[in-house]
Amino acid sequence: MDVVYVATEHTSHLACARLALEGGKHVLVEKPIGLDAAQAAEIAGLAARKGLYCAEALWTFFLPKWDVVRQVLDSGVLGEIRTVLADMGEHFDAGHRILRPESAGGPLLDLGTYPVSLATWVLGAPAEVQAFGQPHPAGVNGQVSAILHDPHGNQAVVHTTLFSDTPTTATLAGTRATLSLPGPFHQPGDLVLTPSGGGAPLTYTEPRTAHDALHFEAAETARCIEAGLRETPLRPLADSVVTLRAMDAVRDRCGITFPQVPR
Repeated sequence: MDVVYVATEHTSHLACARLALEGGKHVLVEKPIGLDAAQAAEIAGLAARKGLYCAEALWTFFLPKWDVVRQVLDSGVLGEIRTVLADMGEHFDAGHRILRPESAGGPLLDLGTYPVSLATWVLGAPAEVQAFGQPHPAGVNGQVSAILHDPHGNQAVVHTTLFSDTPTTATLAGTRATLSLPGPFHQPGDLVLTPSGGGAPLTYTEPRTAHDALHFEAAETARCIEAGLRETPLRPLADSVVTLRAMDAVRDRCGITFPQVPR
């Protein structure tokens, strides 16, 4: 056995990651890597002490489409990014795991990881977070809207809900151009670059393979381990901690608690 893939419910991610790392095995942990930033930091620290590979299996960051997004960001073609807009909503029927309080249910850790991780990746750790939530009759949070702004005042507006299906789109708006990610933005699909002032848009297209594209994160894990790397540059563990710290702030603003996480 070379590597352990932790794909349990969220509440077991920390315990299973500990078992794998203490047993001397590289580990790929499903998103969210922990219930909060403290758990994520604990896993990252243990992996570093053991000299083992560890990554959060947030599959979006390993897609070819996301490599194109990186190239667009690195090129500076967007100018200074002033606004990030990202949404992810899905309707769930009674009985689903996401509706169970004992499973750290609610949309934030499941669906919300995608828009919040995009916001923190593009704008960095937020200087301030404002958020509002709405409860679900099942006893979990039902939906959250949040504004995250960086030290320069640039803003991300993120939304996630389990009440309804929403467009699940994202936008990175800069001073020189705008990059649009049609829904579902976190899956393989199109990117549209539109210059400011109404220039002709450029479109990147890849097959909409949906969850069949999970193999990209497995391939990256194999590549990194073979190369002797202890984490992936596509989703460093520090980025995972920053995302969860932002979600901790969202939970704090909305009064969302998980039984497994002390306040």
